[in-house]
Amino acid sequence: MPVTLEIDIENRLVISRFSGEFNIEAMLELRQQAIRIPAFSGDLVAIDDVTAVTTVSVLAEDLMHLSSQSLMNPGVRRAIVVSNDLQFGMARAYQMHSEFAGQDIQIFRDFEQARQWVTAD
Repeated sequence: MPVTLEIDIENRLVISRFSGEFNIEAMLELRQQAIRIPAFSGDLVAIDDVTAVTTVSVLAEDLMHLSSQSLMNPGVRRAIVVSNDLQFGMARAYQMHSEFAGQDIQIFRDFEQARQWVTAD
């Protein structure tokens, strides 16, 4: 599954884009990409765009594990952008698990609305 990571320093924003099959390997690859980029910081706001995901192959325990080990600092705004109910269900499960780690995650179906929310002061 391809995953790309872009950092917009001016807006203090991390944008992750997933496509194809969404699985634990993709999530781990995103982590590896992030820690290799010097500009990455856990206090940047973030958008995870999963609208191009066609298949979800991730277990609930994988979501629980990764949500408890987020690279993002607690309380930092994060948005997940989805385009269908399958993606929404996966995002909602991740959101619920992440709340226990103090994460502030909202789910959107529109990328620009997600951007406005994460970058609002």
